[in-house]
Amino acid sequence: MINIALDFSKREGYLLQPTKSVVIPVKTCRKFYEIEDGFWKLNGKNMPIVSNASHIGIQKSDKDSADSTVNENIKKARRAMYSLMGTGLHGENGLDSKTSISLIRTYILPILTYAISVSANVKDIRKIPVRLKISTGNYILQTHKASFSKNHISSTCKLCSKADETVEHFILLCEKLEEARIPLL
Repeated sequence: MINIALDFSKREGYLLQPTKSVVIPVKTCRKFYEIEDGFWKLNGKNMPIVSNASHIGIQKSDKDSADSTVNENIKKARRAMYSLMGTGLHGENGLDSKTSISLIRTYILPILTYAISVSANVKDIRKIPVRLKISTGNYILQTHKASFSKNHISSTCKLCSKADETVEHFILLCEKLEEARIPLL
């Protein structure tokens, strides 16, 4: 397989980085494959055997790659969020809520959702907090349910019964969620 990748890279005119090309032993459900040093070669040189490596922001390891990738992306998203605080994303005397949500959707959520989309399975997706599902547009609100059911289901908020349950209503306007909202805003 390595020879195929190497031949393709030569045909297409790019170089496989020997310092970045590593071998990670894989443990399957049934057995762990031992890899002898010197077995894998790239351009005649031995490829190093490592327990973990990173490729385009995705952590790969011989243990739990998905967990480490998600944790690393949470750290990146947190750093990006702090860097946007100077632009007025801090809440009080800052940007209006629509602009703040737009900045979060543009700069923060892609970082958070990238690792999840690459490495998540159904079990992991169920564990995602509601606020992350809402901010990424993956939480099913009453307006979504109404549109899916061709309006056989009411789009009215089940908590307050006063308006359609949109993202803006759920996050900013619903009176029943006021107590939960105050500490967050």
